[in-house]
Amino acid sequence: MIQLLDEKYIDQITNIRYIMQFDEKEEIKQKEIKTQIKNYISKHINKDLFIYGYLIDNKVVSTASLLIHENYPSYENLSGIKGRLSTVFTLETYRQKGYQKKVLKTIINKAKELKINIIKVNTNNPIAANLYQSIGFKKQNNAYKLTI
Repeated sequence: MIQLLDEKYIDQITNIRYIMQFDEKEEIKQKEIKTQIKNYISKHINKDLFIYGYLIDNKVVSTASLLIHENYPSYENLSGIKGRLSTVFTLETYRQKGYQKKVLKTIINKAKELKINIIKVNTNNPIAANLYQSIGFKKQNNAYKLTI
């Protein structure tokens, strides 16, 4: 089940974001990062940060975030409003099951609803790059761009 996540999932989102940045098995002295991540999410969630998750038994197993940015208007984007994907991540034991693709398609629909016509994402991960390209993103330098 895909769901727009809210404040009740902040701890799970924080943990996923933390796992993305640090190997769980390493001893991390900077535990403060979790607090900073949690504060950021609390400040922005469902305002200019829309986080979707695939839930199994109320556990967030896959996430993707749509960050909204406003730039100067341009020929290809008169509103200047763009989306950026972030926190695109699936817990290891839930990978290769199609959850992330479903979450990303939901984010694209949210972008359409918000009248966003450009979404970008950066990645060096070839598996992620293949996923983005499979749903319409085009490679542009070191990023992938979807024009809606």
